[in-house]
Amino acid sequence: MVSISPARVTIVLILIVTVLMAISIATDLAPDPPLRLKELFSVGRESNVPTWYSSASMLIVSGLAWLIGAARKQAGGPFVNHWRVLSLVFLFFSLDDTAMIHELLTNPVRDALNTSGLLYFAWVIPGAIFVVLFVAAFIPFLRHLPRRTLILFLAGGATFVAGALGVEAINALLYERWEQGMMSAAVYNSLTDLEELLEMAGIVIFIYALLDYLSQTVKRIDLVFEEE
Repeated sequence: MVSISPARVTIVLILIVTVLMAISIATDLAPDPPLRLKELFSVGRESNVPTWYSSASMLIVSGLAWLIGAARKQAGGPFVNHWRVLSLVFLFFSLDDTAMIHELLTNPVRDALNTSGLLYFAWVIPGAIFVVLFVAAFIPFLRHLPRRTLILFLAGGATFVAGALGVEAINALLYERWEQGMMSAAVYNSLTDLEELLEMAGIVIFIYALLDYLSQTVKRIDLVFEEE
């Protein structure tokens, strides 16, 4: 039997996020960091260690949500499909964090709406619309959750969205000014660090919330492998 402590898992994740952010900030602030180190650990770059961690952590959220949905179905509980949809959403987020699918929306939306400034990274417009529609559709599901889980979900979601959309919008304004030579790269990098920190912190809260929910409602899960 494998015993999992939500608190211990969360502490480990917090330590990982702290180390990754510390290394990233150090490489951003260092006057002449080794290029390879910056490529590997800067959260502002893609296809590196922080990207792998972020993608993996979202995959964990997806797996936990699917596991809860399966347990709810077995117990005859409500909102099974909501847990499955939540799982699929985070599965997409995991894929997107590596493949950067959302950025494919930036140029078409920017060209169509002629956005600039805070909306220079125009993908945040459909992103914000998705968040509003998703929350509206999940209101009955959220009301059904235990109060503790609801608070954690709202905290995790708010933290993640604050980074993914809020800080991203501010970063868009700074990036546009940086391209025009009106802003130093250091300021832009600092906001990128904050954006990624909020996203990682939001996912840590989600993982804790799901593990805590499992510990309260399911207690034990048995995996059975059937022969063909």
